[in-house]
Amino acid sequence: MPTTKGRKPPIGTTLTRPAKRQRVDGSPTAVAQAAQVVNFANRKRILAKKLAALRKSCRNADGWDQEGYYMAEACGAIADWLPDLWSAMMEHGAQVDIVQKSIIHCCETAKAIEKCDSEADFDDIETEVDIKDKDGKLIFHSESHLDRALQWFWRELLVFSQVQGHLEPPSSTVSIALRSQTRSWLQFERNQMTLMARTDGPSGTSTGRKPCIRPQKTRCSS
Repeated sequence: MPTTKGRKPPIGTTLTRPAKRQRVDGSPTAVAQAAQVVNFANRKRILAKKLAALRKSCRNADGWDQEGYYMAEACGAIADWLPDLWSAMMEHGAQVDIVQKSIIHCCETAKAIEKCDSEADFDDIETEVDIKDKDGKLIFHSESHLDRALQWFWRELLVFSQVQGHLEPPSSTVSIALRSQTRSWLQFERNQMTLMARTDGPSGTSTGRKPCIRPQKTRCSS
């Protein structure tokens, strides 16, 4: 779906036809290249570091602003990983197992973020996600809750797994996680509609609701 010049792209939608999905050739070189793009060990360390910083802030009772900052940073670290996972999957023909392992870890981290005893509300965190193909064409864009991007990625993984020859999803974990993310997103939208009805005045002005928090972009060092 092309976007109009000067306007923001639609949120949470696939904008262009995805890149041609490649089948795994199984060679050691191809497997190594895909694993390098995924960069699981380093990304896992980054997520753990961000989550630890959030938990420390919550233990210290730093307050809404500071805890919200660390929460947004942790969500941003997940969002920064998704473009590489998509590229490894769709453009490098990565093994299904390594992509599945990575997105499951993203979802587990998101759940851990949500369960932190924080004054900041996980539902108020807006996370920007941009996924582009190797030619720079925008495939997916979201400036909303992280769950929307995770749900979209699960659907991409299910399609990819079938292209790779899986008649069924790679494991029951995939379908369970997809259903969980869908329920989470629907609940989030209901909560947002309720908050808007309670906090917005008749003129559309805010009546005291705290603004959503957006993370800073992070970079993954090799």
